[in-house]
Amino acid sequence: ENELGPYAELALQSFGESLSMAENSSRENWTRCVFQMVSIWFAVYQILPIINETVSNLLEVVPSYRFVPLAHQLFARISSKEGEEFEKFQVTLQKLVCLMCRDHPYHCLPMIYSLINGRDQGRDSDTCDPKVRAAKTIMACLREYADENQLGLYNSYESITLWYHELAKAKLSEEQRRKRKNIEISS
Repeated sequence: ENELGPYAELALQSFGESLSMAENSSRENWTRCVFQMVSIWFAVYQILPIINETVSNLLEVVPSYRFVPLAHQLFARISSKEGEEFEKFQVTLQKLVCLMCRDHPYHCLPMIYSLINGRDQGRDSDTCDPKVRAAKTIMACLREYADENQLGLYNSYESITLWYHELAKAKLSEEQRRKRKNIEISS
């Protein structure tokens, strides 16, 4: 732990500086860099709590669009479970997710609403699921600091997501099932 700490922190800082200064035209280079940075962060956050603070500071200088290629991996780790190291990790991760949702809503809002509605299997309450609780917390934070246009966008996404969710749960009548047609797929 003591040997790994300074090297991991230095690597993260170096990747963060590179990402903050990289040109947009060099997408392949900065994409590899952000993948490596997040990989180091995920690998050592439990044994080196200072890493979460380092990443949190880097979020101030690294543009949030650099993390969009990793959105699915980042959103998959959202949770509200307890434990000191895990909570520090979640604070930093949720800060990043909030930035991404605010700055890139068309990429990220569907994922947040999927997490919010993802555990709805006919239960009345999803409050026991840590991912749902965390996603709802993130959405509440986004709404708290949103302007009128952002609130309109959030409400629209929420409505369409709920409608898609209801459509997916809808039962077909026997007549509707018989009327199904095979769709030819051209090759």
